[in-house]
Amino acid sequence: MSMHWYEGPLAAFDTETTGVDVEEDRIVSAALVVQDAEGARPRVTRWLVNPGIPVPEGATAVHGLTDEHLQRNGRWPAPVMEELARALAEQSAAGRPLVVMNAPFDLTILDRELRRHRASSLGNYTAGSP
Repeated sequence: MSMHWYEGPLAAFDTETTGVDVEEDRIVSAALVVQDAEGARPRVTRWLVNPGIPVPEGATAVHGLTDEHLQRNGRWPAPVMEELARALAEQSAAGRPLVVMNAPFDLTILDRELRRHRASSLGNYTAGSP
C-alpha cells in the first residue's frame, strides 16, 4: 500500500503580520512546524519580530501582538528573515512538502521582507531545491 504525501514527513509554515498588503506590511511572527515521520513529535520553531513600524489595532486584534510586546520581545527583521528563508530552503532541499494556510500571501510577504532587509529573494534561498 502506497503512502500519501500527507502521511509522511512534512513542514507547516505560518506568519502573522501588520496587515494584508504584501508590498507594505511586515511580518511580526512566524512559525515552522516540522513532522519528520508519521507519529513523530513535531519540531516547532517560532520567531517574534519587531517590525520597525507601528502595528495597527486591527492586526493586533487578529493576532494579539502589540507594539509594546514586539518592541520588548521581538528581534530585528533582517536576521529573522534570513533564518526563515534558510529554514524553508532546508525543508525544500529535504523534499518535505510545505503546508501553508495562505501560501500566496505568506510566501510573498516573506519574499518582500527578504528584498527589504536582505537585498535577496525567497527564490535565491530555494534555488537548487527540488
